Amino acid sequence: MKLEPNTVHVWTLLLGRQKKAAWSELPGVLCASERERFAKFTRQEDQIRFAENRRFLRSTIGRYTGEEPVDVRFGYGHKGKPYLVDHPWLKFNLSHTLDYAAIAVARDCHVGVDLESMRR
Repeated sequence: MKLEPNTVHVWTLLLGRQKKAAWSELPGVLCASERERFAKFTRQEDQIRFAENRRFLRSTIGRYTGEEPVDVRFGYGHKGKPYLVDHPWLKFNLSHTLDYAAIAVARDCHVGVDLESMRR
């Protein structure tokens, strides 16, 4: 997918819509450190949300880099903010609540997105 300069793309996902039969496939897109984090969740619901978020991020980034989701490599800055090891020009930010996730993607400029749950 092409991303022009001075443009931000925002992608959203409603979490928890994965069919139960496909849950076991979710960890397959995760790297080793993500699988370790996945395994630390004690509730299956939390594991699924974590894996859905990571698959969503990896799939979205892969659209721009031309990589398979499993091949997208992340590095982490000194405060834990992720960046793309092989594509430093592509900037992104992920936010999620219990039911939704959003990713903002930009070229050569930092970007942010924030989701919050609203209580009635």
